Amino acid sequence: RPSKEEIEKSFDGNICRCTGYRAILESMKTFAADETPIHDIEDLIQIKCLSGSRPDECCHDGNSCDIISGLRAWHSPTNLPDLISTVKRAKDTSKPFKLVCGNTAVGVYKNDEDNSKYDALINVKNVQELNRIEKTSEKMTIGSAVSISDLIKTFETSSKEDPNSFKHLKKSADHLRKVASGHVRNIASWSGNLALKRQHPEFPSDVLVILESIGAKLNVIDF
Repeated sequence: RPSKEEIEKSFDGNICRCTGYRAILESMKTFAADETPIHDIEDLIQIKCLSGSRPDECCHDGNSCDIISGLRAWHSPTNLPDLISTVKRAKDTSKPFKLVCGNTAVGVYKNDEDNSKYDALINVKNVQELNRIEKTSEKMTIGSAVSISDLIKTFETSSKEDPNSFKHLKKSADHLRKVASGHVRNIASWSGNLALKRQHPEFPSDVLVILESIGAKLNVIDF
């Protein structure tokens, strides 16, 4: 529950300062704790839940969510079994779908990553298992939905708390700070960066270089 002042400070960065900036800032301030909250958004009028629930019940915290607008769908599972079943259903329909987390790739490849080409977007951001960070004295397991910013914090903390095993991660954290901007790092996942590199081999992925240099291994689910 940020204050209006905190929201304004969070806009420090590479956001456009031309005619659109003030409107964006004022819109975001309506969500502040010290302001009357916004009650409706016009763009949501036409959306309904696939489950048949009332629109105000379809995306409660902790529950998987399915929303449809016209012929297009938005799925937001909250656990790994739901994600797997959602992907399998999407594959069975033979319609184009896309997994998204921060979806910041559209800022780099605007045409290739155009979401209008997909009948369904599947959001993995809220999948609990993919947001976990587990650490032992010998290794660290980081979920694929963890943001680059949280990855930086994890690397820094681990390098201080357990220097015998993770001291080298301080340098990795320093390098990760050179990836994109603060706003993008807060939203983008480290695995999304690798997925973008896989789709676009020419993309200069520092995340790939860093993980390769520290000998990271990927656990991949085969749908």
